[in-house]
Amino acid sequence: MKLDAEDSPDAIEAVLRYIYTFDYQEKGNYGHSKPRVWTYHFEVARVADKYQLPEVTKSAVLTAESNVAHLHNIEHVTTALRTLPQYGDVSNKVDKLVKGLRQKHILALLQLPELRADLISDPAQMERYFDQFLSAFQLVRAHTTKNRSTSTVGVNEIVQKTVMLE
Repeated sequence: MKLDAEDSPDAIEAVLRYIYTFDYQEKGNYGHSKPRVWTYHFEVARVADKYQLPEVTKSAVLTAESNVAHLHNIEHVTTALRTLPQYGDVSNKVDKLVKGLRQKHILALLQLPELRADLISDPAQMERYFDQFLSAFQLVRAHTTKNRSTSTVGVNEIVQKTVMLE
């Protein structure tokens, strides 16, 4: 196995761990896998794919995709949105992950100046988001007209559901 300088040392270590233990993830206390950032798992998948270890590639990609889907912190979400496209070579779900993150966190993302700048530079994307929010606004308006006591939480839930439908 000839190693390349471009490969992540942690990912190489994980692939070697797999060769000897049949598990790429480092074990912590009580035999549980140590938590790792989703990028680590994509890097492991990239190295495993390069050295033709499909079991490791598949396992690492699934773990990375699951970790991305469960991101909640808006800073982590924005990092993922910027970084995910570089892993398209090991996951065919990168576009779906990006779309899912944007839909799930749309309200928080639209408050960020950098996303607004991205939307301004991409008219098709801006139009899509505008249509989603127009639909959400109309639903909120109809709901608040019926129920004068709608809370902010209720409005946010309506908007989130509308965005997810698109």
